[in-house]
Amino acid sequence: MMYDLNIYYSGNSYISGMCSQWDTQNYGITCELWLKKGPFTSLNDNIRPGAVKEFYNILGKPKYMDTSWQGLNTIRLSPVNGTQLYKMRNEKVVYPKSITSSPIVGTSGWIVVKIDALTSSNSL
Repeated sequence: MMYDLNIYYSGNSYISGMCSQWDTQNYGITCELWLKKGPFTSLNDNIRPGAVKEFYNILGKPKYMDTSWQGLNTIRLSPVNGTQLYKMRNEKVVYPKSITSSPIVGTSGWIVVKIDALTSSNSL
């Protein structure tokens, strides 16, 4: 199995998964990946989806701030060097709005996880 995406949370802690979708539209990112139950639980226990505040500046480019006040809603999506995803996408710091998950039928313990997040033009 080739993991192509690392998700960093709580400093240098990270999980690895297989990215099946990465869509960017304006300042929103949708990332879908396959994870095992243990890494998903670790990610889910260490972030606070929805704890984000949006600010606008004069030029209309939004900026976002982690409102958990502990950095618990700031994650870093980092493609693994040497993978196809690494050739297509750059590392992004994002603020999750929501995380959904569902089991993948017929696989041994894999879960598909969808992260809807915001990324700033500059972080505050």
